[in-house]
Parts: sequence; C-alpha cells; structure tokens
Amino acid sequence: MHRDVKPTNVLINTKGEVKLCDFGVSGQLEKSLAKTNIGCQSYMAPERIKGESQNQVSTYTVSSDVWSVGLSIIEIAKGTYPYPPETFANVFAQLTAIVNGPAPTLPKGYSADAHDFVARCLLKDPNQRPTYAQLLEHPFLKADKDADVDMAGWVASAMERQSQRIVVPLPEVEV
Repeated sequence: MHRDVKPTNVLINTKGEVKLCDFGVSGQLEKSLAKTNIGCQSYMAPERIKGESQNQVSTYTVSSDVWSVGLSIIEIAKGTYPYPPETFANVFAQLTAIVNGPAPTLPKGYSADAHDFVARCLLKDPNQRPTYAQLLEHPFLKADKDADVDMAGWVASAMERQSQRIVVPLPEVEV
C-alpha cells in the first residue's frame, strides 16, 4: 500500500515510463489493514479523515489508495485539485466537504468509461470501491491496452513546450 497517492508522486521519465514515487509513508499490510494514519490530508479517503477527526485509530485498506487514484485522475484531467482550498474557509471545511459532500466528477468531454472508472474509485463507502485487480479489468483501462502509444514522444514534446514557457528573457542592460 502506498498511502500517499497524488499527482506529484507520479513521475514520467523521458522514455515515457510512468513511475510512482515517494514511498516514505508506504507500508505493508497486516491482514489487509494498516493501522496508522499517514499521508496528505487532502488526498485522504473519507474514512481516513473521519477516523482522524473522531480521534480513533484509523484502520484502512488499499481502497483508500483507490480513492486517491480517483482524485488524482480528476486533478490531471482538470489541471486543478478537485477540492480547491481557495473555495473553502479553512482546511476543516475542505475536509468536511470530502467526507460529507458529493464526490467530485470528471469534466464533460471524457468517455462514459472514464466517468464510470473515476466514479467507482470515489465511492464514499470503501467496501464498495473496486480492488486494484477489478480496476485493471475496467473497460476504461482495457480499451487502449494494446494501442500503440508514443509516450516518450509525448513526454519529450510536453517537456519542450514547458521549457519554452519558463524561459524568461533577461532585462537589457546598458553598458
């Protein structure tokens, strides 16, 4: 179990290989449960936040990581975190929205399979969320499984575009 899934912990190298990083808070499961509450609060699943706010020892399964995968997909799709902090009075209001509010959704323009995949990841009841094995069998992931994708080319192009954006011309100096 990773316990800190979020977009900043997903890296893509110049070969187009996707890597999950920052295993500093990852842990082994003890009978499918972890008994410590570690990770970035805003990416925590509702059951983890609820346990922490009620001063309970939080036990959770990999379904908490599945929740974080759903949030990460939405953030990547929208370019912004699904529960933007600037829309809440404070972090407690933000965490309350995660626990009690409706789950965020993908914006329009994505396939029905993509919407379904994310919606299943973001089910409030952790027992209803799919397992990793079930996610791997979802039509959203299987649809393009054998597609010829030039991930390395896409990464190189994205890195080039990004480097062009951050070039700041130096001010002219009279000598």
